[in-house]
Order: sequence, then C-alpha cells, then structure tokens
Amino acid sequence: MTNIRVFRFDPLGAKEPDTLSADASELDTHGRNVATILSVLEKKTELREQILEWIELLVPGMEKVKTEQQKLDGRTIIKFKEEGMKAFLPANLISDGTIYALCILTAVLSRAKGQGMTIIEEPERGIHPQAIAELVSLMRANASPEHPVWVTTHSESVVRSATPDELWLVNKLEGKTELKNAGRNSVPLGNMNLDKAWLMNFFDGGLPW
Repeated sequence: MTNIRVFRFDPLGAKEPDTLSADASELDTHGRNVATILSVLEKKTELREQILEWIELLVPGMEKVKTEQQKLDGRTIIKFKEEGMKAFLPANLISDGTIYALCILTAVLSRAKGQGMTIIEEPERGIHPQAIAELVSLMRANASPEHPVWVTTHSESVVRSATPDELWLVNKLEGKTELKNAGRNSVPLGNMNLDKAWLMNFFDGGLPW
C-alpha cells in the first residue's frame, strides 16, 4: 500500500493566501495550499469545468471560483463570485463549509487519475446534508480499485448516502480494532434507511457504547 493520504482539512488555514514557495505538486493534508493546487488544476479545461460545476451544485448562489496571483507579493488567493454580485469575494469572507467542500473537491479530483488511497476525515463539517449526498456521489464517481476513497464519519447524512457494501463499521473489542461490512449483514433492511439501521444497531457495531 503506497501513496496513502489522510486529509484533515483546516478551513481557516485553507483561506489564507499561498506563498510563492507553496507546494504545487500535491494538496497539503490540512488543505493549506489549496489555492496553489487549484491554480494548477485550472489550467486543465476538464478539471476546471468539473470544479465549477460541483461548487455551483454544492453552494447555492455560487457562480464562479478562481485563483489569482497578487501583483505586490506574488501570493496566490482564491476568489468567489456569488449570484447578484459584480465583485469577487476573497476567501476570508466565504463560509468554512464552502472552503471545506472546495478542499474535498480538490483532494478527490487532483488524485483521481493516479494510484493510491485517499482518506478524508469528517467530510460533513459545515456542509448541508443535501450537499453531503452530492459529495458522496463525487467520491464514488472518482473512486476506483487504483484510487479508493475512504471517509471517516459519525454523520447520519454520510451514512444515509452510502450503500451497505460501502459502509464499514468500526468496533474495538478487547483492545483490538475490528471492521465489519454492513453489506454482509443477514438481516433484510427493506425500506429502512441505512443510517436508521445503523443507529438501531442492525449491524451490531459502529456505536459509541
């Protein structure tokens, strides 16, 4: 197992302008060079269009997102344009949830064509439940045997958007961490949502006690 990246995004750090020395090869585990990585992705038409389409879908009223290199100090910033506004807004005036979603988009799309494992911790932070369902679709569409995408979560919205085969429950028994796949559960769920079945302990695991 190689090229494993665990992302724990920091929205406040991700909003800050990137210096000229920021890494342009790979997204930082906390998203602190997301502006630089976005500036690289923007040069590829297909990726630029994908990012714009997804951010418009995830953030109602968002019309455009782009990067810009400042003339005075050469730092790279992210700018956003919302519906009904003529001017672009700097990243520090955008919600943490929007930046968090942008970091997830950047992480998944920048690594989708390569080999390795992408792990994202708590993708639901500050994001509307319906937008979470779309983010799960994004991860599913860009995952492959060569590039599996994993998330760690305690969110009902994330679990509800998954399929039983995608859901792995984590238990600690006698000091050992064990994984159990919900798709191998012998109890038929019928029309019950996956998150409800999880919270009702249909799968005998993944609960806080």
